[in-house]
Order: sequence, then C-alpha cells, then structure tokens
Amino acid sequence: MHVSSGFELRSPGPPNPQVITGQVERLIRQTGYKSAQTTVFLPGSGAGLFTVDCPGGDLKQADLLVQSWLKLSTEPNLLSAMMGNHLILPVVRAQMVRSTWQEFFLIDFSEQPRWHQVTVLIQELTT
Repeated sequence: MHVSSGFELRSPGPPNPQVITGQVERLIRQTGYKSAQTTVFLPGSGAGLFTVDCPGGDLKQADLLVQSWLKLSTEPNLLSAMMGNHLILPVVRAQMVRSTWQEFFLIDFSEQPRWHQVTVLIQELTT
C-alpha cells in the first residue's frame, strides 16, 4: 500500500532554508507503517530539497551550504537543477532513518516569496 500526501510551505523570499523534517515525520507517523520508503518531491523549478546535519539544532551548516551554492550561480532554475527536487527517505520500525542532528530542508532560490506544494509519497514495504 501507499499513501500520497503533502503540505504547503511559503518561502520567505531571498534564499533562506526552511526545515521540513517535522512535517515529513508527522505524515510518516500518521500512516502507521513500520517499514516504508518515503519520497519527498518538490514540483517546479527555482527551489530544491537538501539534507545536512545541524548539531544542537544550529542551522549554521544549512546556511553555509546555501552560501556555497550561491557562489556557483545566481540563476534559480540552474541552482535547483543542481541541488535536486526530491529526497528518498527510509522508514524502519516506524521511524524515519536519519542521524541524530540530520534535518531536511526546502530552499527557494528566487528573490520573491511564493508558495510550494511539497508532495510526500509513502510506500509501505512488506516482508
């Protein structure tokens, strides 16, 4: 079985990474699946998804990563193509598999605020 769900998120404008870990974890918990593969997908261009460790909840590493990407280009569509628009996340024992400080982010490289529809597909794995 699978569950297709999602959530909306408004990006604030200038590139500013937004944590989406909690929203994705909440959707996974709602399924009750013990073992699954989760795909997080962001339609469109100009924005991307990424993951990085943030020890103690400090988002400095996410900001450093974004600043590194911005040194490569200022073109939102090119940056989002290089970063990617999806994440594949395993679920084991009803928990998303990730390191202690690992967070998942949406980043919009455009300068204007806009809404994003994040799609989450959770595919139950049977043994």
